[in-house]
Amino acid sequence: MNKPKFYLIFHCNLAFSSIDEDQLNEVIAKSYFPLLQIIKSTNTKTGIELSGYTLEKLSKLAPLFIDELKILSKSGLVEVIASGYQQIIGPIVPYKVNVKNQELGLKVYENFLGIKPRVAFLNEQVFSKSMVDIYKEFYDAICMEWNNPYSINAHYWQESYGFAPAIAKGIKTQIPIIWTNSILFQQFQRTATSQNTLENYLSMIERFIKKGYRYLPIYSSDLEVFNFRPGRFNTENNINTNEWKNIEKIFLALKNYGEFLLPCEVLQFANKKIVLDLSNPVYPIIVKKQPKYSLSRWSVAGLGGHYINTLCHNCYDSTKNKADKKSWKNLLKFWGSDYRTHTTLNKWQVALNYLNKFNNNFKIEIKNATDFDFDKNSGKILLKGKQYSATFLTKKGLALENVCKNEKKLLFGSVNHGELDYISHGADYYTGTTTIESCSFGRIANLNETSNIEVKKTGEDKFFIKGINYLSDLAIEERIWLVDFAFKKVSIYDTLKLSKPTKASIRMATFTLLPIKKNIKFWYSCKNGGRYNEKFFIEKNMPILHHLPVSILQSSNGGLGVTDGYLSFGIRNSLIVKLFIDKTFGSPLVLLQNSPDHDRYLTRVFFSVQEFDDTLKPTIVEFKVGYSIFFD
Repeated sequence: MNKPKFYLIFHCNLAFSSIDEDQLNEVIAKSYFPLLQIIKSTNTKTGIELSGYTLEKLSKLAPLFIDELKILSKSGLVEVIASGYQQIIGPIVPYKVNVKNQELGLKVYENFLGIKPRVAFLNEQVFSKSMVDIYKEFYDAICMEWNNPYSINAHYWQESYGFAPAIAKGIKTQIPIIWTNSILFQQFQRTATSQNTLENYLSMIERFIKKGYRYLPIYSSDLEVFNFRPGRFNTENNINTNEWKNIEKIFLALKNYGEFLLPCEVLQFANKKIVLDLSNPVYPIIVKKQPKYSLSRWSVAGLGGHYINTLCHNCYDSTKNKADKKSWKNLLKFWGSDYRTHTTLNKWQVALNYLNKFNNNFKIEIKNATDFDFDKNSGKILLKGKQYSATFLTKKGLALENVCKNEKKLLFGSVNHGELDYISHGADYYTGTTTIESCSFGRIANLNETSNIEVKKTGEDKFFIKGINYLSDLAIEERIWLVDFAFKKVSIYDTLKLSKPTKASIRMATFTLLPIKKNIKFWYSCKNGGRYNEKFFIEKNMPILHHLPVSILQSSNGGLGVTDGYLSFGIRNSLIVKLFIDKTFGSPLVLLQNSPDHDRYLTRVFFSVQEFDDTLKPTIVEFKVGYSIFFD
């Protein structure tokens, strides 16, 4: 039997979230140059992945590193792996941002190294089907983690699919995929940092080989964790030895089992008969490593993910039609993952100083409006047009009860207690619910009587509603509804102001579909970073539970990108409803719930502006969500 093949991908990132600018020279000396030295001394073929931004920083701080990298690349000992200009989470940013990220990154590789990489490493190993179509425009293959796609598709996949490179399906195309492996790289890190013995590590490698893994991704993660500590966690162990000596021992020991190849050389062994859908309707976006690494960490956690992402969308609106390379590089820089998660206060402030210039300070202005009287004792506001009507609940935070066409309810609004069969669904589910939830104080909602209600008629079949909701003494919510029956649209704009930054899950203006029967072809569709919509059919009894916590330390479990703002639901060939999220007003993480009941589904969309996880260090007290509901 042929000996197994090994490959390495060291991820170099001088924008690393928890590393400040004044630490870069230290990390280059302790982590970057020793990597090149050990490649040469052990004659070990190695993949080095680095962004265009990291190359630019190295050209200023350590030009000798680039010179050495070029020499090793030409000699065939090193393969440069691409990742774009910045480490951006592709499935949660607009398509044009993803394309620009790769275009500008490739120009930097050409300028500094004189090469065009064949292989790209998906940033933070976050995958959607759209990434296949984008990366296919630029590269021969992508590197993506095996563990999570296999885990979520375990009923359909065989473990043998991970024994060699395979093919990943996109929407319009497909691309070879070189697997990375979180268990393998974590074991490598533990052994290199003296938390595991070399003997135990090699026993683990032997188990993988015996299972049938012929092409093993020995390492595929951060370079900056060796002989240096980025300071993300209190649990980071001390450096008690030269960890590069440990890595040298690992390399030499592994050569007794097999040979090291460059990632591009492993491509020749791809099994082209194995063509895989990595994502599915439950997990349309896949995130690396253990479940605590949820999509929330880059979208609505850190020091204020919702706020900085909203600013980025405003900056994008100003930049998207420009050819100015500097403006694009600045946008890409501050949309990078490293200005989220564990970013330092210094880096955070630099980002805000730049992005705040683009804050559009969105305001809703109404003209030529007349007061509209309603029965204040009824608990409801009924608005009627020629063909449509809408009812709002004044004692439930101005929630939307229903929209009717010719007195027949459309398939969204509120679901009343008792309408569903399972006791787990024995509650009221409104369109417009806002909740703040924490282990320290429980759950607070806006489902009380609304104060200071204004209702105005702003034109033929057009109405304006405004009110104030008090969520205990913790928060005040200003709620505005714009109703436009002529354009078949109802819009909500919510602004939530906290009394202080709060460690909690915060979800605003939840949208609720009326219960959908199971035995029909029910689907949802949105863009997750790409040019095309990703359409997912929901199978019978398929639970989608992005809104549920993984643990008390992680308050959500997945999400959608909705990167052009549109999210649609339908049955067979018919559209039920289309939502448009105005991300320049507020950029939420969209969480989908589809809970099977006896013969129907409970389907809701949560707009999260903050989630609890290991990166959350809240600094923001104002959150916004605005979206429109389009109907027929």
